[in-house]
Amino acid sequence: MSTALDELVFQATAADVRHRPVSADEFLRLLDAAEVDAATPEPAGAPVADPLTVQPGQPLDGTWTVTRVLGTGATARALLVRRTGDDPEGDSPRVFKVALDHEKDARLYAEAAALKEVGGGQIVKLLADPRELGGRTVLEMSGTNWRRYCPSRAE
Repeated sequence: MSTALDELVFQATAADVRHRPVSADEFLRLLDAAEVDAATPEPAGAPVADPLTVQPGQPLDGTWTVTRVLGTGATARALLVRRTGDDPEGDSPRVFKVALDHEKDARLYAEAAALKEVGGGQIVKLLADPRELGGRTVLEMSGTNWRRYCPSRAE
């Protein structure tokens, strides 16, 4: 367990409530920081990480680093990612929707086809055709409106 996570558990369970995080939002912010602190950096030139096990702060590949795991459903795991390094598009977050297994790939391809038909809209926009990353099928979608649906996890 990392030092930051150990400290967070200690604070969150303190007998005196004055020593606990002041709100759920504060706890989640501290938890995000602890997850990034606990992430083991991958050596340069390392193979692509498995998108289903990568943690916040870890790179997926040479281009993308995970900012946050948004959640996992019946079909896929959603990752908020940012470009790694000094890329000019680095401030544009993306959501990678990663198929949980190869049986779910067809659902992601169908979702991509539907998003192409409707053109995205205000909630989500498909940014690229489905592709493979770390042996998994991935949809790359806009990540600019995620804060509206996860306000307590906003950066």
